[in-house]
Amino acid sequence: MEGFTQYAKLEQEKSQNYTTQIFVDDVLLTTQTFNSDNTVKTVQIPINMIDEGDSIITIKPNNQNVTLYSTLLTREYHTNTEAQPVSRTISLERSYENAKGENYSIGIGDTVIVDFSVSGLKKEDRYFMIEDQLPAGMVPLNEHLDNVSKNDTPDSGYNYVQKEYTKNGIVISDSYINKDGQQHYQYKARVVSGGDYSVPPAQAMLMYMSEIYAHSGSVVIHIDNESQIVSIDGSEVDVSNKKGVLFGNASFQIIAIAIIGLITIGAFVTIWLFRRKS
Repeated sequence: MEGFTQYAKLEQEKSQNYTTQIFVDDVLLTTQTFNSDNTVKTVQIPINMIDEGDSIITIKPNNQNVTLYSTLLTREYHTNTEAQPVSRTISLERSYENAKGENYSIGIGDTVIVDFSVSGLKKEDRYFMIEDQLPAGMVPLNEHLDNVSKNDTPDSGYNYVQKEYTKNGIVISDSYINKDGQQHYQYKARVVSGGDYSVPPAQAMLMYMSEIYAHSGSVVIHIDNESQIVSIDGSEVDVSNKKGVLFGNASFQIIAIAIIGLITIGAFVTIWLFRRKS
């Protein structure tokens, strides 16, 4: 009987005619009318009505006995290449490192480790997530695919860490927070093209407490055609004349050639003497 009752209420709501007013920061945006033939409305909110700080969207039906379901969809285009990090209770840091080692620049064909460090969370916090977009010259390595070597992807960690790979990034969700409030996550990407690429900020938040969030700064990533060995201060090292301790200097090269020549001559003399005795 309860099922029939709920169904009757739902059908009654669909057959009712009622209007709904939508406000943005107490400014009336539009008035929409609903009836049995028109139960779904799509309303676009102009970006110039959204305050740079916090805006409030209010939906007021003229009939308080109806159940109204709403979904807010945002489409964002990040164009600020100099966006600074923002911290609201928590903080987020993002870094990139060549899997060959920290003393290598990033080149085409390399594997890059994308690293996130989060601080400021509380032990009782739950359902934390990070969303990240890669630069145009990289694609994520999906560890769930059979054609991706497990050596190419970092450890997935515990079962409560979930990774959802997107076309150009990742969404990481975690239901467990460490006692010290410090969280650390990684994923890997493959470099597919060279150049200079702008990277939008990575975003971190508590899914059910949106006022607790952070995002990293936007950066510009340079990708070489081939990775280079870099010094501690990040500048490239000229390796054209540094092919090792032995062969990095002309005098050492001459000594090396002389030693190899003596060894070769010694081997021929030994063979010749051995043949004469036999």
